[in-house]
Amino acid sequence: MFGSDTKSFHPGRAAQNGLLAAILASEDYTSSVEALEAKRGWANVISSEQDLDEQMATLPPSGRWEIARNSFKPFPCGIVVHPVIDGSIFLHGQLQPNGIRIEDIGEVEVIVHPLVLELTGKKAPRSGLEAKFSVYHGAAVGLLYGKATPVQYEDAVVTDERVVWLRNRIKATVDEKLRADEAVVLIRVPLGGEGNDDSVTEIHVDHAVGSRERPMSESQLTEKFKGQCGSIFDQERTDRASQWCWELESQVDVRQIKAVF
Repeated sequence: MFGSDTKSFHPGRAAQNGLLAAILASEDYTSSVEALEAKRGWANVISSEQDLDEQMATLPPSGRWEIARNSFKPFPCGIVVHPVIDGSIFLHGQLQPNGIRIEDIGEVEVIVHPLVLELTGKKAPRSGLEAKFSVYHGAAVGLLYGKATPVQYEDAVVTDERVVWLRNRIKATVDEKLRADEAVVLIRVPLGGEGNDDSVTEIHVDHAVGSRERPMSESQLTEKFKGQCGSIFDQERTDRASQWCWELESQVDVRQIKAVF
């Protein structure tokens, strides 16, 4: 299902259902207040009684909002690819100062958690959607462009000859000792001549940007917001919308966002 149209349908439908629920609630639409925990509620339907007891036992006494532990994704692909992209972007900035051209690269090795290849092991994606489940594509665009925005996941980029060429030089290996948000990226450049070893440039990403341990900064979030809105709205409206969102807590009525645009 990963990389297919159906996968994109899931979050879209979830968002649609959430919006519908909010609209109905605002009009005093009634429902059970125990839809999750009731005897025939969602949690009991999908879990055994033992499973549910174990889940409830793990909750802290004071309780917490799990959504507050979520982090924002810097890249438009599976979170397990982020450390590889992160490392590739860093190495992109090291190539030119070290006199290395993309064409000089002999091999790129990414060392990752086993889950990475299970979820994003598409070696030769054929579309932008498939590329979002390809650690090879993430590494390639990070090295080639120094970024991985939605533009780098458009079909034309995925099938670009230079991107395909670099993807084919990427080898992914698994290390079970690594965490899912951790990776090592190595670039090997043949030095030529008999007996010469390859030159190796390496980066170890301990926690990828966007993880709970290394969340995106406000400036990074602003940059991402403006980058995605910039192709639709002019600079002034984009800046205005960004500022309005940062001041959300002090807004009187969220419907005022319409005036911003």
